Amino acid sequence: LDTASLAVCVKGTKKERLRDVGALAREENLNFTQLWGDSLLFQFDSLANVDIWWIDGAHDYVHAHHEASAAARSCAVLIMFHDADGPEVLRGAADALRDFSKESRSHAYTLHYVVDTRIAYALKRTPFASVQAESLEEPYPLSPPPGSQIKQRWLSSECQDFFSRELKCVEMKRAFERKHPSNSSLPLRMLRQTCTREDLGSDGRDHCVDHLRLKPLGMATEIVVSHEFKFVYVENRKAASSTVRNILLHVFGSSFNSSCPEETPEHLRRLGQACTTLTITQSMLNEYYFFTFVRDPVARFYSGIIQAFEGSLSFEEENCQGQMMDILDYIRDTNRVPEMHLESQAHALSSPVSVEGLFGMIDFDFIESTHQIAHVFPYLLDQIEVNAGRKLPIIKKQIAFWLALERHNAAGAKSPAASLLTERVGACRSPALDSEIRAVFQQDFACGFGDSIAE
Repeated sequence: LDTASLAVCVKGTKKERLRDVGALAREENLNFTQLWGDSLLFQFDSLANVDIWWIDGAHDYVHAHHEASAAARSCAVLIMFHDADGPEVLRGAADALRDFSKESRSHAYTLHYVVDTRIAYALKRTPFASVQAESLEEPYPLSPPPGSQIKQRWLSSECQDFFSRELKCVEMKRAFERKHPSNSSLPLRMLRQTCTREDLGSDGRDHCVDHLRLKPLGMATEIVVSHEFKFVYVENRKAASSTVRNILLHVFGSSFNSSCPEETPEHLRRLGQACTTLTITQSMLNEYYFFTFVRDPVARFYSGIIQAFEGSLSFEEENCQGQMMDILDYIRDTNRVPEMHLESQAHALSSPVSVEGLFGMIDFDFIESTHQIAHVFPYLLDQIEVNAGRKLPIIKKQIAFWLALERHNAAGAKSPAASLLTERVGACRSPALDSEIRAVFQQDFACGFGDSIAE
């Protein structure tokens, strides 16, 4: 922007700028043409060869689709969209650019979403771009099937029977065997529930979280569901869960709210908003694709304790090591957690399912480490497509990859206050504290969650 253009951008109150930005520009003697009209009726074809478009119109699918299509036909080099954090705007833009790119022989567009902003932008390219990763056919780097052994470790006896000598776990196993005389009596893809530290407390799994005094809070884990694409994501806090939910929202339109009908009983929800694994049906167990992500337990504890300090727990900076040791001692001594972000991952993954009075846990199709998220998400989407027998639009798969890559490249981006807290908690970290975390969350390591690259 030159000086005069910048003056127009900042001149006057917001109300004045909204009233007539053209009048402000004329006062600065800018060389411009102001056009008036309804964007759904305006003849945009008269504006051939416009280099840059800034689209900030109505926040619905129809307008976003129509305006993006017009911009693409004008051979624009750059198309920018405001309010792209709204699913309808992003879907409209994505579908329009995808359809144009399929049909056009002259040029195509690659759509990008800028994470944690309201901005998306599309860059013009030839349909047969030399960079394979951005070609129309493959909008993200291809990934081979992951070589991770996490799922196998999760199902191993070392993990599943970690607390097998504890009396409560023995009682759980006996109760299960009385209701399920043999594995053949189980509904398809339902496994015997893993006994975790949270099951050992005086009130068991149902009351294992002290957070905000809301009880019961520990019984079952939240899920995000797409009935159209037949998948279930099982939440595992502090293991890229916000990133995964953000991807599922932008690609599939699926969220906690959309996955949980209003008529769902309160006891099948968690924190009143999200449906839990207890809402999973027999047909979903048989037909849907189940996945989740896990994280190194030491790194996850520090991330969880930061979130706890931001919420219900007070941070004692002068005694931070002692305070965190006390929290770990409390978890070990009571088999309860003072805040839900400190639950074990074994607890999250063994969340109960119930079909016709039979209790068990999910047999996951996919479990991967968060440090692999950008690498494996394309493979995960491919598997979801195969299971559902449906194809995602190419542009949406690209959006998923870029959101995952953004998390991989800039994991942990926080507000200034959260960054300061992160720095203070990080300064308290010590080998002794790390060792205590490993001891308390030893089952998570036995399940293969600690074999990732150090964070």
